[in-house]
Amino acid sequence: MYQAFYKLRGKPFQLTPDPAMLFPSKGHKRAMAYLLYGFEQGEGFVMITGAVGTGKTLLIQKLFEELAHRNIVVASLASANLDGEDILPAVASALDLPYERRSKEALLQDVKQYLISLHARHTHALLVVDEAQTLTPTALEMLRILSNFELKGHALLQIFLVGQTELRRIIVSNHMEQLRQRIIASHRIEPMGEEECGAYIQHRLHAVGFNNDPELAPEI
Repeated sequence: MYQAFYKLRGKPFQLTPDPAMLFPSKGHKRAMAYLLYGFEQGEGFVMITGAVGTGKTLLIQKLFEELAHRNIVVASLASANLDGEDILPAVASALDLPYERRSKEALLQDVKQYLISLHARHTHALLVVDEAQTLTPTALEMLRILSNFELKGHALLQIFLVGQTELRRIIVSNHMEQLRQRIIASHRIEPMGEEECGAYIQHRLHAVGFNNDPELAPEI
């Protein structure tokens, strides 16, 4: 009903992430800069954290749009409490590789050979793991092992970890030292302030056709 009243083409605050709705807040601009900087380095891990609802998933979808014209294969993985046994088949699946009834050793070899074939075609390989705070330590260790794959001094796989603030606490723990040393860029998205919240609301409304008719009172 409110959409018709305000003459909107769609829902301004829908839960499903839509890159077109991303508001370029200061925090999101900085986070995108870190992601693009990390991507240009072509190796290691990049970590982006933030509280629930700070737009991390939306930011990653916007990143995919930014990288669409690059010679790159992007594998996206939404972590759901994956452990050391589950993570490798999940990565293989994200890379469109067969994984059923394959041993851990065979999967490691399959992934490495696939990454080598991409490298031969001058194609960058990027794995993005969302909700990474739910990964177990053994799963994170397996990702570190995958990030070690290289050929003639060139990394074969780059990994972006995206998750809630808990992820940062996990990474700084003592048993994560080896992985922590491979993080080349890290950023935490902070909640927006009052001024940016107002601009955010206006951005969302105008993205679905709002033309200030009726005009909203400033206190709203």
